[in-house]
Amino acid sequence: MLIVFGGLPGTGKTTIARRLAQRRSATYLRIDAIEQAIRDTAVLAGDAGASGNAVANTLAESNLAIGQVVVADCVNPVGESRQAWRAIAARSNVRLIEVELVCSDPTEHRRRLEGRTSDLPGLVPPNWQGVLARRYDPGGRTTSGHRHRTPQRGRGCRGSGASHRRMSRRSLQNSRRIGPHTLNRNSSTSPSRTT
Repeated sequence: MLIVFGGLPGTGKTTIARRLAQRRSATYLRIDAIEQAIRDTAVLAGDAGASGNAVANTLAESNLAIGQVVVADCVNPVGESRQAWRAIAARSNVRLIEVELVCSDPTEHRRRLEGRTSDLPGLVPPNWQGVLARRYDPGGRTTSGHRHRTPQRGRGCRGSGASHRRMSRRSLQNSRRIGPHTLNRNSSTSPSRTT
């Protein structure tokens, strides 16, 4: 099974994807970590660009080939990157779950970005202007995609941590429900959107 978390920086992808990978004992591929390692080696003159995705795609396919569940943590900003994950799942003959996280309140989203620090040495998290300028096409998801809007602060939840715990539990339940023992490898997951 391949589970791909996408969405802009600051929506909670890393928190949820990491938690799910731990609970499933899955291979966890974080594009930020891969790209930072590429930058640290200085093998590229400029930005890592699509190199991080290419490395993650190769690692995902290698791990799927040996029967590992793979959880990918990436922005997944355009149709080309989403199509690459879909092609890997098809070639590997595994189920693909695409989860897009969205923070529906721009003020809360900005607060999250400006209040966080990086857990990766050398990685400078994007600022609000960087996120606004980023190319991001939310379209192109298949009906198997899950969309989760993280709640605004103080609106029907106990804060973003509570929301992330609920989303992590929901993702874990969905991955168990369609786990390898019940897998119909040629079908997509049933739609289960949260907005």
